[in-house]
Amino acid sequence: MFNAENLNLKVNNSFDNNNVHLPESYIFAGMLTKYVLVFRIYLLANLLFNNFLGLNAQAPWTEESFRSPLDGTLDISGTFCEIRSHHFHTGIDIRTGGVEGKPIYAIADGYVSRINVSTYGYGKAIYITHPNGLTSVYAHLSAFHPSIHQALRSKQYEVQSWEVDFKPDSGALPVKKGQIIAYGGNTGSSLGPHLHFEIRRTHTQDWINPLLIGLPYKDTKAPQFKRLRVYASNDSMLHERKHKDYTLKLTQSGQYAIADGSTVRASGFVGLGVDVQDFQDLSGFRNDIHQMKVTAAGVLIYHIRFDSLPNAFARYSNAHADFFEYMTNSKRIHRAFRLPNLPLNNYLTLVNHGILHSHKQSTIPITVEISDFKNNTSKLVFSLQLDPPGATLTNSHQHIGYRSSHFLSLPPVTVRIPEGAFYEDVDVEFKLYDTLNKFKLPYLHLGNMHTPVHKEIDVEFEFSSLPEEWHGKLVLIHFNHKNKPRTYELRHQNQLHHAKIKDLGLFTLWPDLAAPLIYGGNMKDSSTLSVQTTLKLYIDDDLSGIRNYSCKMDNEWFLMEYEYKDKLLYHKSEGRIAPGWHRFEFQVEDMVGNRSTYTCSILFT
Repeated sequence: MFNAENLNLKVNNSFDNNNVHLPESYIFAGMLTKYVLVFRIYLLANLLFNNFLGLNAQAPWTEESFRSPLDGTLDISGTFCEIRSHHFHTGIDIRTGGVEGKPIYAIADGYVSRINVSTYGYGKAIYITHPNGLTSVYAHLSAFHPSIHQALRSKQYEVQSWEVDFKPDSGALPVKKGQIIAYGGNTGSSLGPHLHFEIRRTHTQDWINPLLIGLPYKDTKAPQFKRLRVYASNDSMLHERKHKDYTLKLTQSGQYAIADGSTVRASGFVGLGVDVQDFQDLSGFRNDIHQMKVTAAGVLIYHIRFDSLPNAFARYSNAHADFFEYMTNSKRIHRAFRLPNLPLNNYLTLVNHGILHSHKQSTIPITVEISDFKNNTSKLVFSLQLDPPGATLTNSHQHIGYRSSHFLSLPPVTVRIPEGAFYEDVDVEFKLYDTLNKFKLPYLHLGNMHTPVHKEIDVEFEFSSLPEEWHGKLVLIHFNHKNKPRTYELRHQNQLHHAKIKDLGLFTLWPDLAAPLIYGGNMKDSSTLSVQTTLKLYIDDDLSGIRNYSCKMDNEWFLMEYEYKDKLLYHKSEGRIAPGWHRFEFQVEDMVGNRSTYTCSILFT
């Protein structure tokens, strides 16, 4: 049975992401009360540090300070710090009933401090700064309120670009609590009509859980455990870890347990992970949890809660979650241990990085508790049999320490890996394949595609001679786990071709020699249209992607909006086209400079 002397419950001296250092003299093996003392000291230090950053400080507002950005009880389809592709979700997603155009309201008095219009990301978004030190963000909008729309259009015609990042003067566009500021939509990287809503601290732009302001929604359902994953390694930082999954069941007692009743067994250094999901009363969408606790033999060793997130920390979801599982199966497995290069300050308790280790065979009772923002809670209870570590395995791959920069070379390829590029030490396979692609260019294998990358890695190719028509036209292609290509733009300097990458795996070079396509729509040469008609034209590029486009009407810049998901350029009637003949000229350019043009003359009635 459990013996505290066998279980290494201590604060690892290398844990310094919050500048917390506890000497091992504070730990007395076999005296559980001393562990409790350490936990209390650590918790106090962590809370003080977070309060210094202003992340857990008392809020300078009350729930009555705000109203909801939408009418009625909210249907929340995405929660704060939900695990997403390469990022924590930095707000909440609110469904709009599958339709666009629903009114969006200012949650409090303030002024419009930023209007951003972009092809990807947030699409059409508005930022409102409030006098209490917070900024609210409303994204994926279809349109803005007329006063805001007018200011935006003036800026777009001034800079002659549909995409703008516009910051009006603080007194130019004041708003009142409850004022309509925009209308719900599906712009940017949205996959269906909804409002992405954020709360930020104005000074730092750190994110705050929007549910803290008291938004109306219904949630009486407890989160669900789907699977337990046990990671084991002979290394104290769980490098080269292997894992085993356990199916779970909800018992009559209301707690979750191992489905077949077996004891969970692992050797060496062990970390836990759980596949979880949560549902709210009005939504069938799978949400994520708000906090998680792990206790070993009644001692709290891990506690994480998502009330806030520093502005630069969104990508750290790749280290908190099981990156492989999410990228291949879209399953959210929360790790209950911390990778070395993961400086999240959401940990309220973290002992020995959350890693369990025993010098002798020990059986330890484990409880994992998960809860949502309404504090609906579920528990998983099981026994973990810990065995001592076995022999350490070795391999022939290049070992990359995350604390150092690294230089790899295999002509004609050079790779420069900066310090902190990875979340832990990794072993990277680096080779060129003998097989060439159809352009007789090499395939590069750099590491495992399921290893997350935090900082950009520089990859350089050097070729003494290439066909003249390829000059400036090469792109770097990365193949994901579904063999789907993603292109990286190259910087060209004489014989050198550089790319900044945030992926590992298989790469190759490819010349993009084809110009973008301009086709379809209703803008036919010599056609007749009403001045009220929405103008449409389609554009596409089959490799490097579209860098920019422009339109002129009668030799003057003319605004066309772009919805990349439909490959559509469009212009909704707003009184800028007078009856009569007008000549339009379009130009579309891809990422390597290939250009296409299209002209047409249209009679408007």
